[in-house]
Amino acid sequence: MRSANFPLSLLLVAASIFGIATRVGAQTERVLHSFDSSSNPQSVYYPSAGLVVDKAGNLYGATQAGGNGSSPLCNTDYLNACGVVYEVAPKAGGGWGEKVLHNFGNGQDGYFTQSGLILDAEGDLYGTTMYGGKNGCGIAFELMPQTGGSWREKVLYNFCSVANEADGQYPDSPLIFDASGNLYGETLYGGTTELAGTVFELSPKAGGWTEKVLYAFSGNGVAGGYGLTLDNAGNLYGVGSGGISNNGPCNFGCGLVFKLSPHSGGSWTYEVLYEFYSYPDDGYSPYSQLIIDQSGNLYGTTFYGGLNGGGTAFELSPSSGGVWTEKLLHSFAFNNVDGFLPEAGLVADSAGNLFGTTEAGGAYSNYGYGTAFELVPQTNGSWTERIPA
Repeated sequence: MRSANFPLSLLLVAASIFGIATRVGAQTERVLHSFDSSSNPQSVYYPSAGLVVDKAGNLYGATQAGGNGSSPLCNTDYLNACGVVYEVAPKAGGGWGEKVLHNFGNGQDGYFTQSGLILDAEGDLYGTTMYGGKNGCGIAFELMPQTGGSWREKVLYNFCSVANEADGQYPDSPLIFDASGNLYGETLYGGTTELAGTVFELSPKAGGWTEKVLYAFSGNGVAGGYGLTLDNAGNLYGVGSGGISNNGPCNFGCGLVFKLSPHSGGSWTYEVLYEFYSYPDDGYSPYSQLIIDQSGNLYGTTFYGGLNGGGTAFELSPSSGGVWTEKLLHSFAFNNVDGFLPEAGLVADSAGNLFGTTEAGGAYSNYGYGTAFELVPQTNGSWTERIPA
């Protein structure tokens, strides 16, 4: 069995969320916290984003709704306030407790957060909201812990601060850091080309942050907003909808994997590494952030397609001449044993095993309510799926 040599940050997430660091035998699920959608003013719900874990084992995330934000724009029957950033931490006597760190939707604050958070070395949290802010187009924010247990929010950037939304509109992807402390993310709309979304960089400077659009998408490669991945050379990777391939079931392209490469002088080059449904039985519609191993191979999922139609897990590997080769690691099937429709991305452990989830399939009901799965590499180059009991 090979080791894929994934970065430590991915291993920590996998070990914390899936409990794989000390795994022996079958997995056991334990509910740490149930979110509340009652009439309680502090109730929070719809946690659509993933979690991030600190060194003490505390978990942090965001919700789309709930909290005590007062903005009338999001205080509707559907949202019932504007969402929060929360912490779920182990309690001294056992169990886990939730604490709301920040309520969105007060003043010119943003609201509706559906992307995950990231942590810096000082314990500050960073993220985006799709809506709100000074211009109504969303914000990038930082939350800083204060003495006494409170947290202070700082708005790093208000989108739509440039004419015609050229700086991007509606940021809906998680942010990532580079080694210099710059932040990278995607917007769903805006930009200078067909308003199809952007990849942006936020750089710290004295007294604030500056935004730079690295790439504005066109209709043939629309930003997916699913998040970016950074390699050691500073290249960015992501997935998007669109593409020029109209093979198979896709009328407007089946999705693609792209790369953005920096150059001296501050310019960036956009390159399509792979277009899905390039051959029969390929997957299509990638909806998740990629992960990268130390050899530069990329791993992700497609929501549909594959040999059995229920989506795929795939690997993209670079070779000489700049050609990237896709390998299907697993094709999900529409049945009650295998999961299917994998929308979320993958995480990895130190042995190179991959872990993820599916929206449907599994042991319950006609179509199942989804699974958590493990993909294990074999010595002959194939991969085996395992659904923990």
